[in-house]
Amino acid sequence: MPNNSHIILKMFRICLLTLVIVVERTSSTCLFRCGPVVQTDKGPVQGRRNSKGTVAYHGIPFAKPPLKELRWKLPQEPDAWNKTLQATLFKSHQCSQLDLIRGERIGREDCLYLSVYVPKECTNDTPCAVMQWIYGGAWIIGSNWEFGRYDATDFAEKFKVIVVAGNYRLDSLGWLALNEFRDESADGSFGNYGLHDQRAALQWTQRNIAAFGGDPNAVTIFGESAGGFSVCQHLVSPASDGLFSRAIMESGDCDGPWLIFPSESARTFGDQFATFVGCPSGPDRLTCLREMDIKDVMIPYVSEFLCKRDQDPPNPFCNNSASASASSSRWPIPRPPMAPIVAFAAVVDGTDQGLPKVPYALIKEGKINRSPTGEKLSVIFGTNRDELALFLIAMPFVIPHIKLPFRDEDMSLVANHLTSYHTNWGPTEAEAILDAYPRQDYETGNMQIVRAGTDFIFACGTRDSARSISAQGVRTYMYSFEFEGDSYHNPASTLCSLDAEVLCGVYHGAEVSYVFQKASSSDRERTMSTVIGTYWSNFAKHGDPNGNGLVKWPVYDAETDLHITLSENVTVGSGLRNETCTFWDSLPKESPYT
Repeated sequence: MPNNSHIILKMFRICLLTLVIVVERTSSTCLFRCGPVVQTDKGPVQGRRNSKGTVAYHGIPFAKPPLKELRWKLPQEPDAWNKTLQATLFKSHQCSQLDLIRGERIGREDCLYLSVYVPKECTNDTPCAVMQWIYGGAWIIGSNWEFGRYDATDFAEKFKVIVVAGNYRLDSLGWLALNEFRDESADGSFGNYGLHDQRAALQWTQRNIAAFGGDPNAVTIFGESAGGFSVCQHLVSPASDGLFSRAIMESGDCDGPWLIFPSESARTFGDQFATFVGCPSGPDRLTCLREMDIKDVMIPYVSEFLCKRDQDPPNPFCNNSASASASSSRWPIPRPPMAPIVAFAAVVDGTDQGLPKVPYALIKEGKINRSPTGEKLSVIFGTNRDELALFLIAMPFVIPHIKLPFRDEDMSLVANHLTSYHTNWGPTEAEAILDAYPRQDYETGNMQIVRAGTDFIFACGTRDSARSISAQGVRTYMYSFEFEGDSYHNPASTLCSLDAEVLCGVYHGAEVSYVFQKASSSDRERTMSTVIGTYWSNFAKHGDPNGNGLVKWPVYDAETDLHITLSENVTVGSGLRNETCTFWDSLPKESPYT
Protein backbone atom coordinates (compact mmCIF):
# COMPACT_ATOMS: atom_id res chain seq x y z
CA MET A 1 0.00 0.00 0.00
CA PRO A 2 2.78 2.56 0.78
CA ASN A 3 4.36 1.78 -2.59
CA ASN A 4 1.06 2.42 -4.36
CA SER A 5 0.70 5.71 -2.50
CA HIS A 6 4.16 6.74 -3.61
CA ILE A 7 3.33 5.95 -7.24
CA ILE A 8 0.02 7.84 -7.03
CA LEU A 9 1.77 10.87 -5.49
CA LYS A 10 4.44 10.82 -8.19
CA MET A 11 1.81 10.62 -10.94
CA PHE A 12 -0.10 13.48 -9.34
CA ARG A 13 3.04 15.64 -9.34
CA ILE A 14 3.72 14.84 -12.99
CA CYS A 15 0.15 15.70 -13.93
CA LEU A 16 0.32 18.94 -11.94
CA LEU A 17 3.61 19.95 -13.57
CA THR A 18 2.20 19.15 -17.01
CA LEU A 19 -0.85 21.29 -16.27
CA VAL A 20 1.38 24.17 -15.13
CA ILE A 21 3.46 23.96 -18.31
CA VAL A 22 0.36 23.90 -20.53
CA VAL A 23 -1.22 26.84 -18.71
CA GLU A 24 1.94 28.93 -18.70
CA ARG A 25 2.63 28.26 -22.35
CA THR A 26 -0.86 29.22 -23.44
CA SER A 27 -1.46 32.19 -21.16
CA SER A 28 0.31 35.10 -19.53
CA THR A 29 -0.02 33.57 -16.08
CA CYS A 30 2.80 32.32 -13.87
CA LEU A 31 1.65 29.63 -11.41
CA PHE A 32 4.55 28.95 -9.03
CA ARG A 33 7.85 30.51 -7.89
CA CYS A 34 6.96 33.58 -9.88
CA GLY A 35 9.50 36.36 -10.16
CA PRO A 36 8.61 40.03 -10.47
CA VAL A 37 7.16 41.40 -13.68
CA VAL A 38 9.78 43.61 -15.34
CA GLN A 39 8.82 46.20 -17.91
CA THR A 40 11.24 46.12 -20.85
CA ASP A 41 11.22 48.60 -23.70
CA LYS A 42 9.09 46.17 -25.74
CA GLY A 43 6.79 44.77 -23.09
CA PRO A 44 6.51 43.11 -19.66
CA VAL A 45 8.35 39.86 -18.83
CA GLN A 46 8.18 37.53 -15.83
CA GLY A 47 10.79 34.97 -14.78
CA ARG A 48 11.03 32.07 -12.36
CA ARG A 49 12.45 32.48 -8.84
CA ASN A 50 14.47 29.63 -7.34
CA SER A 51 14.69 28.67 -3.67
CA LYS A 52 17.57 31.12 -3.09
CA GLY A 53 15.72 34.06 -4.58
CA THR A 54 17.54 34.24 -7.92
CA VAL A 55 15.19 34.96 -10.81
CA ALA A 56 15.94 33.52 -14.25
CA TYR A 57 14.29 34.90 -17.38
CA HIS A 58 14.52 32.77 -20.54
CA GLY A 59 13.38 33.41 -24.08
CA ILE A 60 13.28 37.22 -24.14
CA PRO A 61 13.38 38.34 -27.80
CA PHE A 62 15.99 40.97 -28.59
CA ALA A 63 15.42 40.95 -32.37
CA LYS A 64 12.83 39.90 -34.88
CA PRO A 65 13.06 36.30 -36.11
CA PRO A 66 15.65 36.41 -38.94
CA LEU A 67 13.40 34.53 -41.38
CA LYS A 68 12.67 34.81 -45.11
CA GLU A 69 13.57 38.33 -46.24
CA LEU A 70 15.42 38.94 -42.94
CA ARG A 71 17.74 35.98 -43.49
CA TRP A 72 21.24 37.49 -43.91
CA LYS A 73 20.09 40.92 -42.82
CA LEU A 74 21.14 42.96 -39.80
CA PRO A 75 18.97 42.15 -36.78
CA GLN A 76 15.82 44.24 -36.48
CA GLU A 77 14.21 45.31 -33.20
CA PRO A 78 11.40 42.94 -32.17
CA ASP A 79 7.74 43.91 -32.18
CA ALA A 80 6.29 45.16 -28.90
CA TRP A 81 3.84 43.12 -26.81
CA ASN A 82 1.27 44.01 -24.15
CA LYS A 83 0.58 40.78 -22.26
CA THR A 84 3.20 39.63 -19.79
CA LEU A 85 5.71 37.34 -21.52
CA GLN A 86 6.27 34.22 -19.44
CA ALA A 87 10.05 33.94 -19.60
CA THR A 88 9.86 30.95 -17.29
CA LEU A 89 10.11 27.76 -19.30
CA PHE A 90 12.41 27.68 -22.29
CA LYS A 91 16.06 27.38 -21.42
CA SER A 92 17.19 28.10 -24.96
CA HIS A 93 16.02 28.82 -28.46
CA GLN A 94 19.28 27.54 -29.90
CA CYS A 95 20.06 28.56 -33.43
CA SER A 96 20.11 26.01 -36.25
CA GLN A 97 23.22 23.85 -36.12
CA LEU A 98 24.47 20.31 -36.40
CA ASP A 99 24.54 18.00 -33.39
CA LEU A 100 28.08 16.70 -33.92
CA ILE A 101 27.42 13.62 -31.78
CA ARG A 102 24.20 12.43 -33.36
CA GLY A 103 24.87 13.81 -36.82
CA GLU A 104 21.51 15.55 -37.16
CA ARG A 105 20.23 19.10 -37.31
CA ILE A 106 18.97 20.73 -34.13
CA GLY A 107 17.77 24.20 -33.23
CA ARG A 108 15.75 26.63 -35.28
CA GLU A 109 16.20 29.73 -37.36
CA ASP A 110 13.93 31.78 -35.07
CA CYS A 111 16.54 31.93 -32.31
CA LEU A 112 17.39 35.52 -31.34
CA TYR A 113 16.43 35.34 -27.68
CA LEU A 114 18.33 35.90 -24.47
CA SER A 115 18.35 34.87 -20.82
CA VAL A 116 18.86 37.04 -17.73
CA TYR A 117 19.88 35.78 -14.27
CA VAL A 118 19.17 38.19 -11.41
CA PRO A 119 20.26 37.54 -7.80
CA LYS A 120 17.93 38.81 -5.09
CA GLU A 121 20.52 41.42 -4.02
CA CYS A 122 20.23 43.27 -7.36
CA THR A 123 17.56 45.97 -7.24
CA ASN A 124 16.90 49.40 -8.62
CA ASP A 125 18.24 50.85 -5.37
CA THR A 126 21.31 48.60 -5.30
CA PRO A 127 22.14 47.87 -8.94
CA CYS A 128 24.64 45.11 -9.69
CA ALA A 129 27.42 44.77 -12.21
CA VAL A 130 26.43 42.88 -15.36
CA MET A 131 28.30 40.12 -17.19
CA GLN A 132 27.20 39.31 -20.73
CA TRP A 133 28.26 35.91 -22.06
CA ILE A 134 29.13 35.15 -25.70
CA TYR A 135 29.42 31.41 -26.25
CA GLY A 136 31.97 29.58 -28.37
CA GLY A 137 31.68 26.70 -30.80
CA ALA A 138 33.78 27.65 -33.87
CA TRP A 139 30.89 29.87 -35.06
CA ILE A 140 29.00 26.73 -36.13
CA ILE A 141 27.61 25.27 -32.87
CA GLY A 142 26.58 26.48 -29.42
CA SER A 143 23.84 28.36 -27.61
CA ASN A 144 23.34 30.61 -24.62
CA TRP A 145 22.15 27.59 -22.56
CA GLU A 146 24.09 24.73 -24.20
CA PHE A 147 22.21 21.92 -22.48
CA GLY A 148 22.80 23.54 -19.09
CA ARG A 149 26.55 24.06 -19.46
CA TYR A 150 26.07 27.85 -19.50
CA ASP A 151 23.28 28.00 -16.95
CA ALA A 152 24.51 31.02 -14.99
CA THR A 153 22.23 30.65 -11.96
CA ASP A 154 24.97 29.47 -9.61
CA PHE A 155 27.49 32.03 -10.85
CA ALA A 156 25.04 34.92 -10.53
CA GLU A 157 23.83 34.12 -7.03
CA LYS A 158 27.27 33.17 -5.66
CA PHE A 159 29.02 36.33 -6.87
CA LYS A 160 26.09 38.79 -6.86
CA VAL A 161 26.24 39.84 -10.51
CA ILE A 162 23.57 39.82 -13.19
CA VAL A 163 24.36 37.56 -16.14
CA VAL A 164 22.91 38.07 -19.62
CA ALA A 165 23.39 35.54 -22.41
CA GLY A 166 22.00 35.81 -25.93
CA ASN A 167 22.05 33.58 -28.99
CA TYR A 168 23.55 34.52 -32.32
CA ARG A 169 23.25 33.06 -35.79
CA LEU A 170 25.71 30.30 -36.69
CA ASP A 171 27.29 28.62 -39.67
CA SER A 172 26.39 30.06 -43.08
CA LEU A 173 23.34 31.82 -41.63
CA GLY A 174 25.58 33.88 -39.37
CA TRP A 175 28.74 34.42 -41.36
CA LEU A 176 28.32 33.80 -45.11
CA ALA A 177 29.99 36.54 -47.20
CA LEU A 178 28.77 37.37 -50.69
CA ASN A 179 29.10 40.24 -53.13
CA GLU A 180 25.30 40.25 -53.36
CA PHE A 181 24.98 40.90 -49.61
CA ARG A 182 27.40 43.80 -49.89
CA ASP A 183 25.55 45.28 -52.85
CA GLU A 184 22.12 45.19 -51.19
CA SER A 185 23.38 46.67 -47.90
CA ALA A 186 22.94 50.41 -47.39
CA ASP A 187 26.39 50.75 -45.80
CA GLY A 188 28.17 48.05 -47.78
CA SER A 189 28.49 45.65 -44.84
CA PHE A 190 28.27 41.90 -45.39
CA GLY A 191 28.86 38.70 -43.45
CA ASN A 192 29.21 39.12 -39.66
CA TYR A 193 25.48 38.59 -39.06
CA GLY A 194 26.29 36.66 -35.89
CA LEU A 195 28.47 39.56 -34.73
CA HIS A 196 25.59 41.94 -35.36
CA ASP A 197 23.30 39.65 -33.31
CA GLN A 198 25.76 39.79 -30.42
CA ARG A 199 25.73 43.58 -30.65
CA ALA A 200 21.92 43.68 -30.74
CA ALA A 201 21.90 41.72 -27.47
CA LEU A 202 24.37 44.23 -25.97
CA GLN A 203 22.14 47.10 -27.12
CA TRP A 204 19.18 45.38 -25.46
CA THR A 205 21.17 45.26 -22.23
CA GLN A 206 21.96 48.97 -22.38
CA ARG A 207 18.27 49.78 -22.87
CA ASN A 208 16.80 47.37 -20.34
CA ILE A 209 19.16 46.06 -17.70
CA ALA A 210 18.46 48.87 -15.23
CA ALA A 211 14.87 47.61 -14.98
CA PHE A 212 16.24 44.24 -13.80
CA GLY A 213 18.47 45.81 -11.14
CA GLY A 214 21.63 46.05 -13.26
CA ASP A 215 24.07 48.87 -13.92
CA PRO A 216 24.36 49.63 -17.66
CA ASN A 217 27.62 51.47 -16.98
CA ALA A 218 29.21 48.31 -15.51
CA VAL A 219 28.76 45.72 -18.26
CA THR A 220 31.51 43.16 -18.84
CA ILE A 221 31.41 41.05 -21.97
CA PHE A 222 33.07 37.67 -21.65
CA GLY A 223 33.40 34.79 -24.06
CA GLU A 224 35.34 31.65 -24.83
CA SER A 225 36.83 30.40 -28.10
CA ALA A 226 34.71 31.87 -30.92
CA GLY A 227 33.06 33.94 -28.20
CA GLY A 228 36.46 35.20 -27.05
CA PHE A 229 37.47 36.20 -30.56
CA SER A 230 34.07 37.91 -30.93
CA VAL A 231 34.69 39.85 -27.71
CA CYS A 232 37.87 41.29 -29.22
CA GLN A 233 35.99 42.26 -32.37
CA HIS A 234 33.58 44.27 -30.23
CA LEU A 235 36.59 46.05 -28.71
CA VAL A 236 37.27 47.66 -32.08
CA SER A 237 34.11 47.54 -34.22
CA PRO A 238 32.95 51.18 -34.24
CA ALA A 239 29.28 50.15 -33.99
CA SER A 240 29.98 48.49 -30.61
CA ASP A 241 31.37 51.65 -29.02
CA GLY A 242 29.84 52.53 -25.64
CA LEU A 243 28.08 49.19 -25.09
CA PHE A 244 30.32 47.78 -22.32
CA SER A 245 33.07 48.75 -19.90
CA ARG A 246 35.20 45.61 -19.54
CA ALA A 247 36.03 42.49 -21.52
CA ILE A 248 37.30 38.97 -20.81
CA MET A 249 38.65 36.82 -23.63
CA GLU A 250 39.04 33.14 -22.76
CA SER A 251 41.02 31.31 -25.46
CA GLY A 252 40.26 34.01 -27.98
CA ASP A 253 42.34 37.02 -29.00
CA CYS A 254 42.77 39.81 -31.54
CA ASP A 255 45.65 38.35 -33.53
CA GLY A 256 44.14 35.33 -35.29
CA PRO A 257 44.82 35.64 -39.04
CA TRP A 258 43.14 32.29 -39.66
CA LEU A 259 40.12 33.10 -37.50
CA ILE A 260 39.29 36.51 -38.97
CA PHE A 261 38.69 36.28 -42.69
CA PRO A 262 39.85 38.81 -45.33
CA SER A 263 37.12 40.26 -47.48
CA GLU A 264 38.06 38.94 -50.91
CA SER A 265 38.86 35.42 -49.73
CA ALA A 266 35.66 35.20 -47.69
CA ARG A 267 33.57 36.30 -50.67
CA THR A 268 35.35 33.85 -52.98
CA PHE A 269 34.53 31.02 -50.61
CA GLY A 270 31.00 32.34 -50.13
CA ASP A 271 30.43 32.33 -53.89
CA GLN A 272 31.57 28.71 -54.15
CA PHE A 273 29.50 27.74 -51.14
CA ALA A 274 26.30 29.31 -52.51
CA THR A 275 26.87 27.61 -55.85
CA PHE A 276 27.52 24.27 -54.18
CA VAL A 277 24.26 24.35 -52.20
CA GLY A 278 22.30 25.13 -55.38
CA CYS A 279 22.23 28.92 -55.82
CA PRO A 280 24.70 29.94 -58.54
CA SER A 281 25.62 33.54 -59.28
CA GLY A 282 22.89 35.53 -61.01
CA PRO A 283 19.99 37.89 -60.38
CA ASP A 284 17.98 35.24 -58.49
CA ARG A 285 20.75 34.05 -56.14
CA LEU A 286 19.51 35.82 -52.98
CA THR A 287 15.92 34.75 -53.60
CA CYS A 288 17.15 31.20 -54.05
CA LEU A 289 19.14 31.28 -50.81
CA ARG A 290 16.37 32.89 -48.76
CA GLU A 291 13.76 30.40 -49.95
CA MET A 292 15.96 27.36 -49.42
CA ASP A 293 15.21 24.92 -46.61
CA ILE A 294 17.42 25.36 -43.57
CA LYS A 295 18.99 21.91 -43.89
CA ASP A 296 20.13 22.70 -47.42
CA VAL A 297 21.57 26.15 -46.88
CA MET A 298 23.95 25.33 -44.02
CA ILE A 299 27.24 23.43 -44.09
CA PRO A 300 26.37 19.97 -45.42
CA TYR A 301 28.34 18.29 -42.64
CA VAL A 302 26.29 15.11 -42.50
CA SER A 303 27.10 14.08 -46.06
CA GLU A 304 30.18 16.17 -46.81
CA PHE A 305 32.23 16.16 -43.61
CA LEU A 306 34.41 13.40 -45.02
CA CYS A 307 34.90 15.43 -48.18
CA LYS A 308 33.79 13.89 -51.44
CA ARG A 309 36.24 15.07 -54.06
CA ASP A 310 35.95 15.66 -57.81
CA GLN A 311 32.37 16.85 -57.65
CA ASP A 312 30.63 19.18 -60.08
CA PRO A 313 30.10 21.89 -58.96
CA PRO A 314 33.33 21.75 -56.95
CA ASN A 315 32.90 20.84 -53.30
CA PRO A 316 34.13 23.85 -51.25
CA PHE A 317 34.84 21.59 -48.29
CA CYS A 318 37.50 19.53 -50.03
CA ASN A 319 40.91 20.72 -48.94
CA ASN A 320 42.98 20.96 -52.09
CA SER A 321 45.85 22.93 -50.59
CA ALA A 322 48.44 20.40 -51.81
CA SER A 323 47.38 20.63 -55.46
CA ALA A 324 45.44 23.89 -55.88
CA SER A 325 46.42 26.17 -58.71
CA ALA A 326 47.02 29.87 -58.26
CA SER A 327 43.98 32.01 -57.58
CA SER A 328 43.19 35.65 -56.96
CA SER A 329 42.08 34.52 -53.53
CA ARG A 330 44.69 34.03 -50.81
CA TRP A 331 42.96 30.78 -49.90
CA PRO A 332 43.64 27.65 -51.94
CA ILE A 333 40.58 27.09 -54.05
CA PRO A 334 38.48 28.00 -52.21
CA ARG A 335 38.47 26.56 -48.71
CA PRO A 336 39.39 28.47 -45.50
CA PRO A 337 42.52 27.13 -43.81
CA MET A 338 40.78 25.46 -40.84
CA ALA A 339 37.63 24.29 -42.59
CA PRO A 340 35.47 22.38 -42.02
CA ILE A 341 36.09 23.06 -38.31
CA VAL A 342 36.16 26.82 -38.94
CA ALA A 343 34.54 27.36 -42.31
CA PHE A 344 32.87 30.62 -41.26
CA ALA A 345 34.07 33.44 -39.02
CA ALA A 346 34.07 37.22 -38.83
CA VAL A 347 34.94 39.03 -42.06
CA VAL A 348 36.93 42.22 -42.47
CA ASP A 349 34.22 43.91 -44.53
CA GLY A 350 35.82 47.37 -44.41
CA THR A 351 32.83 49.09 -42.78
CA ASP A 352 32.18 50.75 -39.42
CA GLN A 353 29.16 48.49 -38.99
CA GLY A 354 31.42 45.46 -39.18
CA LEU A 355 35.23 45.42 -39.10
CA PRO A 356 37.12 48.23 -40.92
CA LYS A 357 40.40 46.30 -40.48
CA VAL A 358 41.62 43.30 -38.56
CA PRO A 359 41.29 43.97 -34.80
CA TYR A 360 45.04 43.72 -34.17
CA ALA A 361 45.72 46.52 -36.67
CA LEU A 362 42.97 48.73 -35.23
CA ILE A 363 44.35 48.25 -31.72
CA LYS A 364 47.87 49.21 -32.84
CA GLU A 365 46.36 52.37 -34.33
CA GLY A 366 44.69 53.15 -30.99
CA LYS A 367 41.18 52.73 -32.42
CA ILE A 368 39.70 51.03 -29.38
CA ASN A 369 36.13 51.48 -28.19
CA ARG A 370 35.28 53.09 -24.86
CA SER A 371 32.79 52.48 -22.09
CA PRO A 372 29.27 53.97 -21.90
CA THR A 373 30.73 56.81 -19.82
CA GLY A 374 33.60 57.44 -22.25
CA GLU A 375 36.33 55.85 -20.15
CA LYS A 376 38.97 53.43 -21.37
CA LEU A 377 38.09 49.76 -21.18
CA SER A 378 39.79 47.12 -19.02
CA VAL A 379 40.54 43.67 -20.43
CA ILE A 380 41.58 40.14 -19.48
CA PHE A 381 43.21 37.77 -21.98
CA GLY A 382 43.89 34.11 -21.29
CA THR A 383 44.81 30.78 -22.79
CA ASN A 384 44.75 27.13 -21.71
CA ARG A 385 47.91 25.04 -21.58
CA ASP A 386 46.88 22.33 -24.08
CA GLU A 387 44.34 24.11 -26.25
CA LEU A 388 44.86 22.13 -29.44
CA ALA A 389 44.40 18.75 -27.75
CA LEU A 390 40.63 19.15 -28.19
CA PHE A 391 41.02 19.39 -31.96
CA LEU A 392 43.45 16.55 -32.69
CA ILE A 393 40.67 14.18 -33.67
CA ALA A 394 39.59 16.64 -36.39
CA MET A 395 43.04 17.24 -37.89
CA PRO A 396 42.62 14.70 -40.74
CA PHE A 397 39.58 16.70 -41.91
CA VAL A 398 41.60 19.92 -41.96
CA ILE A 399 45.01 18.87 -43.29
CA PRO A 400 45.30 16.46 -46.23
CA HIS A 401 47.09 13.12 -45.67
CA ILE A 402 47.40 13.40 -41.87
CA LYS A 403 46.69 10.12 -40.08
CA LEU A 404 45.64 9.11 -36.57
CA PRO A 405 47.51 8.21 -34.47
CA PHE A 406 50.04 10.83 -35.54
CA ARG A 407 53.22 9.73 -37.24
CA ASP A 408 56.52 11.60 -36.98
CA GLU A 409 56.14 12.96 -40.51
CA ASP A 410 52.74 14.51 -39.77
CA MET A 411 54.34 17.61 -38.25
CA SER A 412 55.83 18.30 -41.68
CA LEU A 413 52.33 18.19 -43.15
CA VAL A 414 51.20 20.70 -40.52
CA ALA A 415 54.09 23.05 -41.34
CA ASN A 416 53.45 22.78 -45.09
CA HIS A 417 49.74 23.45 -44.56
CA LEU A 418 50.57 26.61 -42.60
CA THR A 419 52.89 27.93 -45.27
CA SER A 420 50.47 27.13 -48.13
CA TYR A 421 47.95 29.52 -46.62
CA HIS A 422 50.34 32.32 -45.66
CA THR A 423 51.18 35.02 -48.19
CA ASN A 424 54.73 35.54 -46.96
CA TRP A 425 55.76 32.00 -45.96
CA GLY A 426 57.43 29.26 -47.97
CA PRO A 427 59.76 26.27 -47.55
CA THR A 428 62.20 28.26 -45.39
CA GLU A 429 59.48 29.06 -42.86
CA ALA A 430 58.19 25.48 -42.92
CA GLU A 431 61.66 24.23 -42.03
CA ALA A 432 61.97 26.84 -39.29
CA ILE A 433 58.67 25.68 -37.75
CA LEU A 434 59.98 22.11 -37.60
CA ASP A 435 63.23 23.32 -36.01
CA ALA A 436 61.28 25.26 -33.36
CA TYR A 437 59.44 22.09 -32.29
CA PRO A 438 61.97 19.24 -32.63
CA ARG A 439 60.33 15.83 -32.33
CA GLN A 440 62.82 14.61 -29.72
CA ASP A 441 61.61 17.27 -27.28
CA TYR A 442 58.17 15.65 -26.98
CA GLU A 443 57.01 12.31 -25.65
CA THR A 444 54.64 11.73 -28.56
CA GLY A 445 53.83 13.14 -31.96
CA ASN A 446 50.53 14.27 -30.46
CA MET A 447 52.31 16.48 -27.95
CA GLN A 448 54.51 18.02 -30.63
CA ILE A 449 51.45 19.08 -32.63
CA VAL A 450 49.55 20.16 -29.50
CA ARG A 451 52.41 22.47 -28.48
CA ALA A 452 52.89 23.99 -31.93
CA GLY A 453 49.17 24.41 -32.59
CA THR A 454 48.41 25.84 -29.15
CA ASP A 455 51.14 28.43 -29.60
CA PHE A 456 50.29 29.36 -33.18
CA ILE A 457 46.52 29.65 -32.82
CA PHE A 458 46.02 30.67 -29.19
CA ALA A 459 48.88 31.39 -26.78
CA CYS A 460 51.06 33.65 -28.93
CA GLY A 461 48.08 35.60 -30.24
CA THR A 462 47.01 36.10 -26.63
CA ARG A 463 50.43 37.50 -25.76
CA ASP A 464 50.52 39.75 -28.85
CA SER A 465 47.03 41.04 -28.13
CA ALA A 466 47.89 41.80 -24.50
CA ARG A 467 51.04 43.62 -25.60
CA SER A 468 49.36 45.70 -28.25
CA ILE A 469 46.37 46.79 -26.20
CA SER A 470 48.32 47.49 -22.99
CA ALA A 471 50.62 49.72 -25.06
CA GLN A 472 47.54 51.88 -25.76
CA GLY A 473 46.99 52.55 -22.06
CA VAL A 474 44.27 49.93 -21.59
CA ARG A 475 44.44 48.17 -18.21
CA THR A 476 45.24 44.58 -19.15
CA TYR A 477 45.56 41.26 -17.31
CA MET A 478 46.74 37.92 -18.67
CA TYR A 479 46.39 34.33 -17.41
CA SER A 480 47.31 30.78 -18.30
CA PHE A 481 44.81 28.13 -17.19
CA GLU A 482 46.70 24.96 -16.24
CA PHE A 483 44.52 23.32 -13.58
CA GLU A 484 44.31 19.53 -13.94
CA GLY A 485 40.79 18.59 -12.91
CA ASP A 486 39.69 15.28 -11.44
CA SER A 487 39.02 13.79 -14.90
CA TYR A 488 42.37 14.94 -16.31
CA HIS A 489 44.09 12.70 -18.90
CA ASN A 490 47.78 13.21 -19.69
CA PRO A 491 47.84 14.18 -23.38
CA ALA A 492 51.01 12.09 -23.81
CA SER A 493 49.29 8.95 -22.49
CA THR A 494 48.49 5.91 -24.62
CA LEU A 495 44.77 6.70 -24.40
CA CYS A 496 45.28 10.17 -25.81
CA SER A 497 47.94 9.18 -28.33
CA LEU A 498 46.12 6.26 -29.92
CA ASP A 499 42.49 7.32 -29.72
CA ALA A 500 42.86 11.12 -29.98
CA GLU A 501 40.60 11.36 -26.94
CA VAL A 502 39.08 14.85 -27.16
CA LEU A 503 39.26 15.71 -23.45
CA CYS A 504 43.00 15.29 -22.95
CA GLY A 505 45.25 17.72 -21.14
CA VAL A 506 44.08 21.15 -20.07
CA TYR A 507 42.15 21.32 -23.30
CA HIS A 508 40.40 24.14 -25.11
CA GLY A 509 37.32 25.07 -23.06
CA ALA A 510 38.46 23.26 -19.90
CA GLU A 511 38.07 26.41 -17.79
CA VAL A 512 34.42 27.02 -18.70
CA SER A 513 32.94 24.58 -16.17
CA TYR A 514 34.91 26.35 -13.43
CA VAL A 515 33.75 29.79 -14.55
CA PHE A 516 30.10 28.69 -14.45
CA GLN A 517 30.58 26.86 -11.14
CA LYS A 518 29.79 23.45 -12.65
CA ALA A 519 32.99 21.67 -11.58
CA SER A 520 32.25 20.26 -8.13
CA SER A 521 33.54 16.69 -8.04
CA SER A 522 35.95 17.47 -5.20
CA ASP A 523 37.07 20.17 -2.81
CA ARG A 524 39.95 21.08 -5.11
CA GLU A 525 37.61 21.57 -8.06
CA ARG A 526 35.23 23.64 -5.95
CA THR A 527 38.18 25.75 -4.79
CA MET A 528 39.27 26.45 -8.36
CA SER A 529 35.67 27.35 -9.29
CA THR A 530 35.56 29.85 -6.44
CA VAL A 531 38.96 31.33 -7.32
CA ILE A 532 38.22 31.88 -10.99
CA GLY A 533 34.67 33.06 -10.29
CA THR A 534 35.95 35.57 -7.73
CA TYR A 535 38.59 36.96 -10.09
CA TRP A 536 36.04 37.27 -12.93
CA SER A 537 33.32 38.89 -10.81
CA ASN A 538 35.73 41.27 -9.06
CA PHE A 539 36.87 42.40 -12.48
CA ALA A 540 33.25 42.91 -13.55
CA LYS A 541 32.49 44.98 -10.46
CA HIS A 542 35.67 47.04 -10.18
CA GLY A 543 37.73 46.68 -13.35
CA ASP A 544 40.34 44.95 -11.19
CA PRO A 545 40.22 41.18 -10.51
CA ASN A 546 42.06 41.42 -7.20
CA GLY A 547 40.51 41.11 -3.76
CA ASN A 548 40.90 39.68 -0.28
CA GLY A 549 42.19 36.13 -0.12
CA LEU A 550 43.40 36.04 -3.71
CA VAL A 551 46.92 35.91 -5.11
CA LYS A 552 47.71 39.39 -6.40
CA TRP A 553 47.16 39.49 -10.17
CA PRO A 554 49.58 42.05 -11.66
CA VAL A 555 48.66 44.42 -14.47
CA TYR A 556 50.22 43.29 -17.74
CA ASP A 557 52.81 45.21 -19.71
CA ALA A 558 55.28 43.97 -22.30
CA GLU A 559 58.36 44.90 -20.28
CA THR A 560 57.56 42.76 -17.23
CA ASP A 561 55.41 40.29 -19.23
CA LEU A 562 53.61 39.13 -16.08
CA HIS A 563 50.64 36.77 -15.90
CA ILE A 564 49.01 34.46 -13.39
CA THR A 565 48.88 30.70 -13.73
CA LEU A 566 45.58 29.22 -12.60
CA SER A 567 46.70 25.81 -11.38
CA GLU A 568 46.60 23.79 -8.16
CA ASN A 569 48.25 26.82 -6.62
CA VAL A 570 47.76 30.20 -8.26
CA THR A 571 51.15 31.71 -9.05
CA VAL A 572 52.55 34.77 -10.79
CA GLY A 573 54.84 34.11 -13.73
CA SER A 574 56.68 35.96 -16.46
CA GLY A 575 57.37 35.20 -20.11
CA LEU A 576 54.47 32.93 -20.98
CA ARG A 577 55.61 30.71 -23.92
CA ASN A 578 58.35 33.29 -24.46
CA GLU A 579 60.78 31.24 -26.56
CA THR A 580 58.29 29.80 -29.02
CA CYS A 581 56.15 32.94 -29.21
CA THR A 582 59.27 34.99 -29.95
CA PHE A 583 59.93 32.51 -32.76
CA TRP A 584 56.45 32.98 -34.24
CA ASP A 585 56.83 36.75 -33.91
CA SER A 586 60.08 36.55 -35.91
CA LEU A 587 58.34 35.13 -38.98
CA PRO A 588 56.97 37.51 -41.63
CA LYS A 589 53.49 38.79 -40.80
CA GLU A 590 50.50 38.73 -43.09
CA SER A 591 50.22 42.23 -44.55
CA PRO A 592 47.04 43.17 -42.62
CA TYR A 593 48.90 42.46 -39.36
CA THR A 594 52.12 44.41 -39.98
